[in-house]
Amino acid sequence: MKGLVRPLLPTLLTACLSACGGGIGVTFVDDGGGDEEFVDDRPFPSGRAGSVTVNAASDARLVGTYASSNVRATHVFRFFPLGEFPETCRFQFEGLTEPRTNASMAGEILYLPGTDTVHASFVVIDFREFRVNGKATLDRAGNAIVFDHAVLNSTQGTTQTLTITGSVPMQNESKPAGC
Repeated sequence: MKGLVRPLLPTLLTACLSACGGGIGVTFVDDGGGDEEFVDDRPFPSGRAGSVTVNAASDARLVGTYASSNVRATHVFRFFPLGEFPETCRFQFEGLTEPRTNASMAGEILYLPGTDTVHASFVVIDFREFRVNGKATLDRAGNAIVFDHAVLNSTQGTTQTLTITGSVPMQNESKPAGC
């Protein structure tokens, strides 16, 4: 029974969660070791600094420099989706703050394996999510994602936009091949 259920579990969970409109922060990992398990990979200290400047925001309260001397990030995972979406390497980050307003920034970065192409970036500032396709680069030597005047659009049905410049580090250890 275990052999039959295990390959179907991610698909079944996705279908159930999609039906109720919810989701959870679970990543499916196949380490080749046989007994796969669910990994709830929360961001942890990277030991590396990051800084992202927001300007040209529709909401002036979001403008500022969000920084941390020790950005928290998850491990990088290789994600093999079903359907039309491309295979990506992805990680989440958090802990960048803007000292004037104490606003916080977190996000998720998806980049294409074996390339320096960033597929999509999601940035959340005080519960407002923004997205941009492309408009960032993977700096493999610096082990970071670099934004250069990237314009992000709200994902929440508004016309809000913001422009970001800066870099976000990622964890370097245990990256899957190609990531």
